[in-house]
Amino acid sequence: MKLIFCKYILIGICFIYIIPSFSQDKNCKVIKIGIEETYEGECKRGLANGNGKATGELGTYVGLFKKGMPNGLGKLTYSNDHYYEGKWKYGKKHGEGVLVYPADSTVRGFWEEDVYIGEYPSPYKIVSQYGSAKISIRKVNDTGDNIEIIFIRNGMKTQQDVVQLMTQNSSGVLQEGQFLGFQNVVYPFDGRIECQVKNLMHTSNNIISLVYKIYEKGKWQVVINY
Repeated sequence: MKLIFCKYILIGICFIYIIPSFSQDKNCKVIKIGIEETYEGECKRGLANGNGKATGELGTYVGLFKKGMPNGLGKLTYSNDHYYEGKWKYGKKHGEGVLVYPADSTVRGFWEEDVYIGEYPSPYKIVSQYGSAKISIRKVNDTGDNIEIIFIRNGMKTQQDVVQLMTQNSSGVLQEGQFLGFQNVVYPFDGRIECQVKNLMHTSNNIISLVYKIYEKGKWQVVINY
Protein backbone atom coordinates (compact mmCIF):
# COMPACT_ATOMS: atom_id res chain seq x y z
CA MET A 1 0.00 0.00 0.00
CA LYS A 2 2.85 2.39 0.84
CA LEU A 3 4.50 1.72 -2.54
CA ILE A 4 1.25 2.49 -4.35
CA PHE A 5 0.80 5.69 -2.36
CA CYS A 6 4.37 6.76 -3.24
CA LYS A 7 3.48 6.16 -6.89
CA TYR A 8 0.58 8.60 -6.53
CA ILE A 9 2.92 11.21 -5.04
CA LEU A 10 5.41 10.87 -7.91
CA ILE A 11 2.61 11.18 -10.45
CA GLY A 12 1.38 14.28 -8.63
CA ILE A 13 4.86 15.83 -8.81
CA CYS A 14 4.93 15.15 -12.55
CA PHE A 15 1.60 16.94 -12.94
CA ILE A 16 2.99 19.99 -11.12
CA TYR A 17 5.77 20.36 -13.67
CA ILE A 18 3.74 19.39 -16.72
CA ILE A 19 0.58 21.44 -16.19
CA PRO A 20 2.15 24.96 -16.21
CA SER A 21 3.26 24.37 -19.81
CA PHE A 22 -0.37 24.20 -20.90
CA SER A 23 -2.25 27.36 -21.74
CA GLN A 24 -5.73 27.95 -20.45
CA ASP A 25 -8.38 27.12 -23.04
CA LYS A 26 -11.75 28.69 -22.32
CA ASN A 27 -13.31 26.54 -25.04
CA CYS A 28 -12.22 23.34 -23.31
CA LYS A 29 -14.83 22.30 -20.77
CA VAL A 30 -14.82 20.29 -17.56
CA ILE A 31 -18.15 18.61 -16.94
CA LYS A 32 -17.76 17.68 -13.26
CA ILE A 33 -19.64 20.21 -11.16
CA GLY A 34 -17.45 21.95 -8.60
CA ILE A 35 -14.23 22.09 -10.64
CA GLU A 36 -15.65 23.47 -13.90
CA GLU A 37 -14.67 27.15 -13.46
CA THR A 38 -11.14 27.11 -14.90
CA TYR A 39 -9.13 24.51 -16.79
CA GLU A 40 -5.56 24.21 -18.01
CA GLY A 41 -4.37 21.16 -19.87
CA GLU A 42 -4.97 18.80 -22.73
CA CYS A 43 -8.19 18.94 -24.68
CA LYS A 44 -10.08 16.83 -27.19
CA ARG A 45 -13.21 17.90 -29.05
CA GLY A 46 -13.88 20.72 -26.62
CA LEU A 47 -13.58 18.60 -23.48
CA ALA A 48 -10.77 18.12 -20.96
CA ASN A 49 -8.94 14.98 -22.00
CA GLY A 50 -5.53 13.82 -20.77
CA ASN A 51 -3.40 15.63 -18.19
CA GLY A 52 -4.96 18.75 -16.76
CA LYS A 53 -5.77 21.04 -13.87
CA ALA A 54 -9.28 22.21 -13.02
CA THR A 55 -10.58 24.49 -10.28
CA GLY A 56 -13.92 25.50 -8.88
CA GLU A 57 -16.02 25.85 -5.76
CA LEU A 58 -15.29 22.25 -4.75
CA GLY A 59 -11.50 22.62 -4.95
CA THR A 60 -8.60 21.94 -7.31
CA TYR A 61 -8.13 18.75 -9.29
CA VAL A 62 -4.81 17.82 -10.89
CA GLY A 63 -4.64 14.60 -12.87
CA LEU A 64 -6.08 12.70 -15.77
CA PHE A 65 -9.33 13.54 -17.57
CA LYS A 66 -11.50 11.74 -20.08
CA LYS A 67 -14.35 13.42 -21.93
CA GLY A 68 -14.44 16.28 -19.41
CA MET A 69 -14.42 14.12 -16.29
CA PRO A 70 -11.64 13.10 -13.86
CA ASN A 71 -10.73 9.62 -15.04
CA GLY A 72 -7.60 7.70 -14.03
CA LEU A 73 -5.08 8.84 -11.44
CA GLY A 74 -5.57 12.28 -9.92
CA LYS A 75 -5.72 14.41 -6.80
CA LEU A 76 -8.65 16.58 -5.73
CA THR A 77 -7.70 19.08 -3.02
CA TYR A 78 -10.71 20.41 -1.14
CA SER A 79 -8.60 22.50 1.26
CA ASN A 80 -4.99 22.55 2.49
CA ASP A 81 -5.55 19.56 4.82
CA HIS A 82 -8.34 17.79 2.97
CA TYR A 83 -7.83 15.87 -0.27
CA TYR A 84 -8.40 12.61 -2.12
CA GLU A 85 -5.60 11.13 -4.19
CA GLY A 86 -6.03 7.96 -6.20
CA LYS A 87 -8.12 6.50 -8.99
CA TRP A 88 -11.17 8.09 -10.59
CA LYS A 89 -13.79 6.87 -13.03
CA TYR A 90 -16.12 9.29 -14.81
CA GLY A 91 -15.77 11.92 -12.09
CA LYS A 92 -16.16 9.61 -9.10
CA LYS A 93 -13.66 8.04 -6.73
CA HIS A 94 -13.32 4.50 -8.05
CA GLY A 95 -10.47 2.14 -7.22
CA GLU A 96 -7.56 2.44 -4.84
CA GLY A 97 -6.80 5.74 -3.14
CA VAL A 98 -6.31 7.71 0.05
CA LEU A 99 -8.67 10.30 1.56
CA VAL A 100 -7.05 12.72 3.99
CA TYR A 101 -9.12 14.85 6.36
CA PRO A 102 -7.98 17.75 8.56
CA ALA A 103 -6.54 16.81 11.98
CA ASP A 104 -4.50 13.94 10.52
CA SER A 105 -7.44 11.61 9.83
CA THR A 106 -6.71 9.30 6.88
CA VAL A 107 -8.75 6.64 5.10
CA ARG A 108 -6.92 4.25 2.77
CA GLY A 109 -8.45 1.57 0.63
CA PHE A 110 -10.87 1.16 -2.24
CA TRP A 111 -13.84 3.14 -3.53
CA GLU A 112 -16.65 2.18 -5.86
CA GLU A 113 -18.53 5.07 -7.46
CA ASP A 114 -17.65 7.44 -4.57
CA VAL A 115 -18.57 4.85 -1.90
CA TYR A 116 -15.79 3.54 0.35
CA ILE A 117 -15.88 -0.27 0.29
CA GLY A 118 -12.97 -1.05 2.61
CA GLU A 119 -9.25 -1.54 2.96
CA TYR A 120 -9.32 -4.34 0.37
CA PRO A 121 -11.24 -4.63 -2.91
CA SER A 122 -13.00 -7.86 -1.86
CA PRO A 123 -13.28 -10.04 1.30
CA TYR A 124 -11.15 -12.79 -0.27
CA LYS A 125 -9.13 -13.59 -3.37
CA ILE A 126 -8.21 -16.79 -5.20
CA VAL A 127 -4.66 -16.00 -6.28
CA SER A 128 -4.14 -19.17 -8.34
CA GLN A 129 -5.87 -22.47 -8.90
CA TYR A 130 -4.90 -25.70 -10.68
CA GLY A 131 -6.81 -28.92 -11.30
CA SER A 132 -10.31 -29.95 -12.25
CA ALA A 133 -11.90 -29.43 -8.82
CA LYS A 134 -14.53 -26.75 -8.29
CA ILE A 135 -13.34 -24.46 -5.50
CA SER A 136 -15.35 -21.87 -3.59
CA ILE A 137 -14.66 -19.69 -0.56
CA ARG A 138 -17.53 -18.55 1.61
CA LYS A 139 -18.04 -16.65 4.85
CA VAL A 140 -20.18 -18.37 7.48
CA ASN A 141 -20.32 -15.51 10.00
CA ASP A 142 -18.52 -12.33 11.03
CA THR A 143 -17.47 -13.30 14.54
CA GLY A 144 -15.24 -16.34 14.12
CA ASP A 145 -11.50 -16.61 13.66
CA ASN A 146 -11.16 -19.95 11.88
CA ILE A 147 -10.94 -21.31 8.34
CA GLU A 148 -12.31 -24.78 7.60
CA ILE A 149 -11.16 -26.79 4.58
CA ILE A 150 -13.96 -29.02 3.25
CA PHE A 151 -13.61 -31.74 0.61
CA ILE A 152 -16.80 -32.72 -1.22
CA ARG A 153 -17.31 -35.78 -3.44
CA ASN A 154 -20.68 -36.71 -4.95
CA GLY A 155 -22.39 -34.19 -2.70
CA MET A 156 -20.94 -35.64 0.50
CA LYS A 157 -18.31 -34.22 2.83
CA THR A 158 -15.41 -36.70 2.78
CA GLN A 159 -11.62 -36.86 2.82
CA GLN A 160 -11.58 -40.57 2.02
CA ASP A 161 -10.11 -40.15 -1.46
CA VAL A 162 -7.58 -37.48 -0.48
CA VAL A 163 -4.29 -39.40 -0.53
CA GLN A 164 -1.83 -36.53 -0.05
CA LEU A 165 -2.42 -33.12 1.53
CA MET A 166 -0.11 -30.20 2.24
CA THR A 167 -1.24 -26.87 3.66
CA GLN A 168 0.54 -23.57 4.35
CA ASN A 169 -0.81 -20.75 6.48
CA SER A 170 0.33 -17.27 7.49
CA SER A 171 -1.30 -17.54 10.94
CA GLY A 172 -3.43 -19.82 13.06
CA VAL A 173 -3.05 -23.40 14.28
CA LEU A 174 -3.66 -26.34 11.94
CA GLN A 175 -6.35 -28.76 13.12
CA GLU A 176 -6.86 -32.19 11.49
CA GLY A 177 -9.67 -34.65 11.94
CA GLN A 178 -13.41 -34.02 11.77
CA PHE A 179 -12.52 -30.33 11.52
CA LEU A 180 -9.76 -29.72 8.99
CA GLY A 181 -8.44 -26.17 8.90
CA PHE A 182 -7.01 -23.39 11.02
CA GLN A 183 -8.05 -22.01 14.41
CA ASN A 184 -7.11 -18.64 15.97
CA VAL A 185 -6.46 -17.04 12.59
CA VAL A 186 -5.23 -13.44 12.30
CA TYR A 187 -6.47 -11.62 9.22
CA PRO A 188 -5.46 -10.89 6.52
CA PHE A 189 -4.66 -14.56 5.98
CA ASP A 190 -2.53 -16.17 3.25
CA GLY A 191 -3.13 -19.86 2.57
CA ARG A 192 -2.02 -22.59 0.21
CA ILE A 193 -3.38 -26.09 -0.39
CA GLU A 194 -1.62 -28.79 -2.43
CA CYS A 195 -3.14 -32.25 -2.61
CA GLN A 196 -3.70 -35.39 -4.65
CA VAL A 197 -7.09 -37.08 -4.84
CA LYS A 198 -8.17 -40.36 -6.39
CA ASN A 199 -10.24 -40.10 -9.54
CA LEU A 200 -13.77 -41.54 -9.57
CA MET A 201 -12.56 -44.87 -10.96
CA HIS A 202 -9.70 -45.04 -8.44
CA THR A 203 -7.27 -45.70 -11.27
CA SER A 204 -5.08 -42.60 -10.89
CA ASN A 205 -4.58 -39.48 -8.81
CA ASN A 206 -5.50 -35.92 -9.72
CA ILE A 207 -3.52 -32.92 -8.51
CA ILE A 208 -5.27 -29.95 -6.91
CA SER A 209 -3.49 -26.69 -6.08
CA LEU A 210 -4.92 -23.51 -4.53
CA VAL A 211 -3.35 -20.26 -3.35
CA TYR A 212 -5.79 -17.87 -1.64
CA LYS A 213 -6.08 -14.80 0.59
CA ILE A 214 -8.81 -13.92 3.09
CA TYR A 215 -8.91 -10.32 4.27
CA GLU A 216 -11.93 -9.99 6.56
CA LYS A 217 -12.35 -11.38 10.07
CA GLY A 218 -14.89 -14.15 10.46
CA LYS A 219 -15.56 -17.86 10.17
CA TRP A 220 -14.72 -19.09 6.66
CA GLN A 221 -14.96 -22.27 4.63
CA VAL A 222 -12.79 -23.29 1.68
CA VAL A 223 -14.81 -25.87 -0.24
CA ILE A 224 -13.08 -28.23 -2.70
CA ASN A 225 -15.55 -30.22 -4.77
CA TYR A 226 -13.51 -32.96 -6.43
